[in-house]
Amino acid sequence: MADASNSLRFQIDKLSNRAKASAEIKKEYGEGGALNANYRTMEAGIVAANTLGLEGFKHQKDFTLEAVGLDEIVFRFNNKDARDQAKLVMSHYLVKDGQLAPVQTPAFKCLLCGGAMKLALYTGTNYLQCQKDPAHRMTLTELSALDNSKKREANKEIVAAMKERQNILRAQMK
Repeated sequence: MADASNSLRFQIDKLSNRAKASAEIKKEYGEGGALNANYRTMEAGIVAANTLGLEGFKHQKDFTLEAVGLDEIVFRFNNKDARDQAKLVMSHYLVKDGQLAPVQTPAFKCLLCGGAMKLALYTGTNYLQCQKDPAHRMTLTELSALDNSKKREANKEIVAAMKERQNILRAQMK
């Protein structure tokens, strides 16, 4: 796999607010042991891997679990680009009331119409969705590839993908 510089650390408390020990298991089976492992850490790893999976990352192809600490889990990615995309994807989430929830996204304008973009959660993937025209959507992977220092013309591939997605969504809405 890749070198250690491609590692990404996730804070457990930002991915799970579950108790370290399960009260249900403790009640049924008694104290500790392997049956009462640190569920909070395990859940944080599952949440991170699942969220990355929803964005198209594949376990053991794009990333692996590298280490677990007291307050963090560490994933190693195959390359710097994958690590940077994962960092962006995960920066959009935190645990709120026991559920992984989107955090407020920074002000971002739609490349097609200039409307405000907002994070929208879907089963298959998550998007930034235009508030002006809901058919204008950008995946978080596209957002991570977007070069904000360049003008719209420099991001032709992303604009083309958004237009194609818009046409598909409009046809489905009819």
